[in-house]
Amino acid sequence: MFSILILINCVSFYRTQTFIRSENEKLVKFLKDNSDNTLGIFTFGISNMDVALTFSSLYAGKMQETYFEKITSNRPEFLYYDVWNSLLKSWWSPKNYNDVERIRKNLTSGKKLLFVKRGGIAPFDPNDSLIKILKVQYGFNNPQLKEVFSNGSSEKAYELILK
Repeated sequence: MFSILILINCVSFYRTQTFIRSENEKLVKFLKDNSDNTLGIFTFGISNMDVALTFSSLYAGKMQETYFEKITSNRPEFLYYDVWNSLLKSWWSPKNYNDVERIRKNLTSGKKLLFVKRGGIAPFDPNDSLIKILKVQYGFNNPQLKEVFSNGSSEKAYELILK
């Protein structure tokens, strides 16, 4: 009897993970299809290689600076929204990650802006805190988010419109 329960658990786990992977691949495809002249602002936990590498580099010890330099040499405009500390970060250097002028330059580069997040990772709505930061810290009068993608694993992409 116990073996049957273990088998049922394994099958259920496999099906769940297969579904999540399928949904995550939809986001990867969406980002790839919309990568031309687009700047992404990413949060923790989404299906994105840059986010995974950046987050894991935080724990790189003495190699942290080297890893950040390698990551950002490929994507110098990379922006990350830290939902826990309500900070918009440029990961080009761990010492200067909150470089307001560099971030402002990226935000106003003329590229389409996509804010990509995963639901359920914070006790508040990251959309509200990002809008507040864009108003207070960066001086945008009426930033707006328009949902352009969502999947079954609670990942969403919003077009960020700055005025």
